[in-house]
Amino acid sequence: MTERNFQVDIKSHDKVMGELKDLARQIDKGDYSTTPFERVYFNDAKTFFRHITPRRFDLLEELQRQESGLYSVPWDEVQTSFKLAA
Repeated sequence: MTERNFQVDIKSHDKVMGELKDLARQIDKGDYSTTPFERVYFNDAKTFFRHITPRRFDLLEELQRQESGLYSVPWDEVQTSFKLAA
């Protein structure tokens, strides 16, 4: 089974759009070497912590452990990164 990862980053809108433009140019050239992965971006840490609270993270962990099949968390790993200073 392939490991499923989900990436969470704190980045400005301009940086995200720049990455998407670079990726589009790469694809336009026929280069599909970048491995796709699921990700979400937040503009700043304050917004991230407002949405990804400790209780919500606990819920993700608990749902990952359940074997009932009623709910699923489709990732094996959630990676989060952000700079403390600009």
